[in-house]
Amino acid sequence: NVDPRLPKAMRDRRVREALASKVSRDAVGASVDEMLGPRARDPAGGIRLLVQTGLVGTVFPLDVPVDSVSLKVTGGRRGVLYARGLRRLARCQTVVTRAYGLRPDLEWDPGRKRLLWYASFLSPVRELDRARGEGSGDGGRKDKRDTSLRRLLVSLRRPKSDMRSIESILDGAERLRPRLWDGVGAGTDQSDARWECYRLLKPAGEYWREALVLSLACSGRDASECAARYVELVLRVEDGLRLGPLLGGGDARGTATRPLLDGSRVRELLPNIDGGGFREVAYAMEEWQGKNVWDEGGGGGGR
Repeated sequence: NVDPRLPKAMRDRRVREALASKVSRDAVGASVDEMLGPRARDPAGGIRLLVQTGLVGTVFPLDVPVDSVSLKVTGGRRGVLYARGLRRLARCQTVVTRAYGLRPDLEWDPGRKRLLWYASFLSPVRELDRARGEGSGDGGRKDKRDTSLRRLLVSLRRPKSDMRSIESILDGAERLRPRLWDGVGAGTDQSDARWECYRLLKPAGEYWREALVLSLACSGRDASECAARYVELVLRVEDGLRLGPLLGGGDARGTATRPLLDGSRVRELLPNIDGGGFREVAYAMEEWQGKNVWDEGGGGGGR
């Protein structure tokens, strides 16, 4: 329970000014990380309090660009993005809770939820970047770094590993959204179904579960329906198609299957191979692993 005097004090202009000028960004970032961390009982409740007291813009210093696209998306008010992100965060929490109620054995490491909470709250910022053509990759590596989302994460003092993980969740959710409710991975040919599903989940990599939750939460369907669909798809990916080790998720989380041959072995076998040929070999190995269930009990750490 929050002391009713606290929200009133937090709305004071002097508090906002002091937070912006006297509290280090490292301290602010650490507090946000704790608010969204494994021990947080209600991350959305913490963000809601920041929104209600007017401190969210100080804690999450987002500069909305002044251009026609940004004005269309936000109406010139960054509060629109915060409110939208809060709704998505709350929806993600609900879907996760109901999915756990359906299948407690599908629970995953609470530390990974922290990254899902970041991604869900900041997903409207990513959408603004996409609408403005930022972070699409057309301008090389620098282009992906120079986005409103990345600048906001830098201001929160998130390590690069967190930034990459959050972006992977967002990338995966974007890719999944058009296919959530069709027969993904349900083809009659098992190898083709595995390959199709692997390619769909690959942008999220080991964070495919988190991307699936976020994508479902954004679908607009009933939370219970989303939770049931999440359970169905996770069981299809892990038990039906046995893609967990290849993606690095599920029971094999963080231990993705390695390539059949590493780069040095490929060059040893094909000493004159050029860059294009090397990429073709790498793709062929990936496709083979995507279509076939490798004997994980045959030694070699699942290779």
